[in-house]
Amino acid sequence: MTSKTTLIGLTGNIGCGKSTVARLLISHEHSILHFDCDRIAKKILHDPQNHTVIEHCLDTKLQRNEGGHEIDTKAIRHIIFTDMRCKQSLEDFIHPLVYNALKSVVTAHPYHLIVVESAILFEIGWEKFMSAVITVSCSKTTQRDRLKRHRNMTSKDITKVTQSQLPQEEKLSRCDHKINSDCSKAMLKDRVQKLQHSVLSQLQA
Repeated sequence: MTSKTTLIGLTGNIGCGKSTVARLLISHEHSILHFDCDRIAKKILHDPQNHTVIEHCLDTKLQRNEGGHEIDTKAIRHIIFTDMRCKQSLEDFIHPLVYNALKSVVTAHPYHLIVVESAILFEIGWEKFMSAVITVSCSKTTQRDRLKRHRNMTSKDITKVTQSQLPQEEKLSRCDHKINSDCSKAMLKDRVQKLQHSVLSQLQA
């Protein structure tokens, strides 16, 4: 990565409010760019050119939703959370492509500040590329409620996903800045403004 660009890691476990915090950060400061690792990974997953390799990683043919236009991501999620070998194989294919996409954004936008959003930033060791890391947190009750309401996940699915990620407490202990999203939208907006000031002050020090 080039030193001309400042990367800020934004992490936190699934359902903790990372994307909301990212949107608020960008709305407060338009010069900040947002790189969503999960969105890029999904684009890679849905690209037909990659499906043969992905089927090899998962050791099965990809299932498709009704109509046959989109691959069934729920079926993929079931595989990777029940077969660690397939999970590792798929990650070994996707993560380098996401990293290359990030490098391309960095090259195209020198001297910018880029917020790199990833639920597994620490898990894949990307904190070493960041000038600072922010962890977004919330209570387990709020997390489960969000995942059930907004992603239609079952309690069993939620448990499988959360067990595959580092404990929230560890992410909080390893980051530079913390923000709790267990609050109203107005209060979260205020917390993000204060967070942004704190992060920028640290970078300018």
